[in-house]
Amino acid sequence: MAGNQNFGNIIFRSGDDNYQQEQFERFKQRGVASTRYPDLTCLQQLGLLQGIEWMLRRADLTFLCTHNQPTYPSLTLEFLSSYDYTTPAGEGEFLTGTATFRMFNTEYSLTQRELSAMLQFPTEGLLHARIPPTSNWNTVLVFDLFKKISCVFESDTKVNAASFLFHHIRTLCARGRQPFIIGGLITSIALGLNLGDKLQTLESLPPLSMDISYCRSSRLIKNRVGGGYYLMVNNQAVPSVVLPNTTLTDVTNPDRHLYDLSAPETTEPSQTNQQTDEFEEMEQGDHPPTQQSVPLNPSSNAAGPSSQRRRRRRPATNDDIMDAIDGMQAQKCRYDADDASNATATGCSECHNRPAVY
Repeated sequence: MAGNQNFGNIIFRSGDDNYQQEQFERFKQRGVASTRYPDLTCLQQLGLLQGIEWMLRRADLTFLCTHNQPTYPSLTLEFLSSYDYTTPAGEGEFLTGTATFRMFNTEYSLTQRELSAMLQFPTEGLLHARIPPTSNWNTVLVFDLFKKISCVFESDTKVNAASFLFHHIRTLCARGRQPFIIGGLITSIALGLNLGDKLQTLESLPPLSMDISYCRSSRLIKNRVGGGYYLMVNNQAVPSVVLPNTTLTDVTNPDRHLYDLSAPETTEPSQTNQQTDEFEEMEQGDHPPTQQSVPLNPSSNAAGPSSQRRRRRRPATNDDIMDAIDGMQAQKCRYDADDASNATATGCSECHNRPAVY
């Protein structure tokens, strides 16, 4: 094995026909951005904190979602470019398996059970999704995710989250051009492997938070005249759901799990204390929210001022996401990043489908 000066001290696998190095170069062009974590102040301000904490506890995701970890771009690229996930064929496919990857020029492997212990997922009595051989794999991923969320409301039901993460990482690498945003998860894995001392030698990006500004720019909420926020669904404000409202958003109450999106607001908004929503102005103008990331390509930074005035892309709707999940194949992942009608920009989909993520 021989190192490559362009990539610092990283030594690529030998005997793989330069596959890892090619993946590394491709992923480097996509870039790496900081991982975002829930913001307690934001959730409190929206009246969602207790409900979110309850759901995370019931879904055994508290550790993963609340331990804010920095992102190490070089480690993230080394991990993803070397990532491989193998599961046994047959009826039990995807229920067990081992992921292999490299960190600091060393080969590692993790089973689903080992990853579960590392991230404090349950390891006993797990619910596994039975996947028919003819199922569309992309649809199965969505089934796993929403099955886990729905099981939050069923007592004593545990879901194999490690299986979802392993497959999700592979999917992340297989498609898309957006920067990778799962560096925080990879940092958690490195810490679980007792690599904390080595991490201190690497440059890092700080974790980011899903604060009020992020929620507004992502079209999750919208300013309400007179105070509070409207919930947004498919980029449309829902007048009947004004946040904060802990009674209306009580996730422990099954009667609060569905909303009438066309229902009118029950209380007329006050005309005082009007707030200008700068994110609405962004739709017409110049300054989209920025996220700290590793440059995708040095040449892309040389664009003139006109590139800064490009219209901000429309955020993906739920329909966009579901259409992409059902129809997009790995070999058809090319799309125009500036064409909002063909792009699906979610925070979590993109590793390779090479036989053997996040």
